[in-house]
Amino acid sequence: VGLAFDRATNSLFIGEGFRRVLRLNPDGSLSTVAGTGFSGTSGDGGLATAALFSNVRDIALDPARRVLYVADAGANRIRAIDLATGIIQHHAGIRITNSPNLIFAGSFSGDGGPGASAGLNFPTALTIASDGALLVSDTSNNRIRRLTSVINTVAGRRRNLAEGPAADLELSDLSDIQFTAAGDLIVAIRSEGVVGRISSGRFSVIAGVRPDDRSALTDTFSFFPARISTGVAPTSGPANRVT
Repeated sequence: VGLAFDRATNSLFIGEGFRRVLRLNPDGSLSTVAGTGFSGTSGDGGLATAALFSNVRDIALDPARRVLYVADAGANRIRAIDLATGIIQHHAGIRITNSPNLIFAGSFSGDGGPGASAGLNFPTALTIASDGALLVSDTSNNRIRRLTSVINTVAGRRRNLAEGPAADLELSDLSDIQFTAAGDLIVAIRSEGVVGRISSGRFSVIAGVRPDDRSALTDTFSFFPARISTGVAPTSGPANRVT
């Protein structure tokens, strides 16, 4: 389940895996923002309430509170909903399917180009930088990607969790990403039971199993971290310090 709170309207957006995005209104009522509950990927360019999703895993609200981004992990795509008009558009990721079974194949491509032409592989988490950039946990590609007018990899590829350059890190089974007030990116790596920090282009473990001493049980999670919260709104804090 992905959550995004709009302080201006005091409402909570809820992205749930049953292929819909809901809004919890201040009076306690629920309304549908996007999706019908049926599986698919159609509807771009039309009303979000008529659009089909494959597997909604996370959502993120832009700093101006005008656009709600949706990670449709099962379709390997990011979609954007204009909250003023209710129109949904394709934002990032390409669709590869072996129709008619509607099994969507992930891919990796597109760094340095537009996000709409980039290949993603099961994007599961979203967060917004203070400059408005969208950070995507490209989970099955073991990467974090930064999306503005172009998309680029900001972390991924290195195969161990020792402190070092984030650009070379292999982030296996990322489950969540969130910014701190200082602009650092906190990452939950579910398969390793680790929470790490990316700051000024470098990665370090801040909770969980230490990569240099896996016998230190006091530093080990007894569960897999799935979601994290830093209590920071996207519009607060300085410019992000990921790169």
